[in-house]
Amino acid sequence: LIKHKLKKNIVILFVGNYELKYIEIFNSAKKDIENDIRIIQIPAVKNKDLVMIYSASDIACWPRQASMSMIEASSCNVPIICCDFLIERYKNNNGIPIKEDNINDLANALLKLINNDELRIKMGRNGRELIEKELSWDVIARKFIE
Repeated sequence: LIKHKLKKNIVILFVGNYELKYIEIFNSAKKDIENDIRIIQIPAVKNKDLVMIYSASDIACWPRQASMSMIEASSCNVPIICCDFLIERYKNNNGIPIKEDNINDLANALLKLINNDELRIKMGRNGRELIEKELSWDVIARKFIE
């Protein structure tokens, strides 16, 4: 859906394990776009290693589930794409909400961030700000003690 609308070369990194049906879909799609978009797939990594991946990323995306990794990515200045029911994760204009599993919403969100460097950088900064003000473990611990 996005390969002909890109204004730059991109690399997509899939991190983690997924169901067999998704591997089949992934491999089929990979053959179709491999000349236009570089795709890398790696198995799940230890949580402590995610910071390196997020720090080297421009966008992080979870089109289906909630994950603490969204907060971790945001803390690394990475704008996120996530389900619209996770309001607390993108409430500081640090990401783009999509309908769960909606491929068109996902494609539009990706294109918006890929093709707009200024927006992507601003959303990344907004994510870091959200974490520092509301979602860091220090802030959460202080609120709990109060």
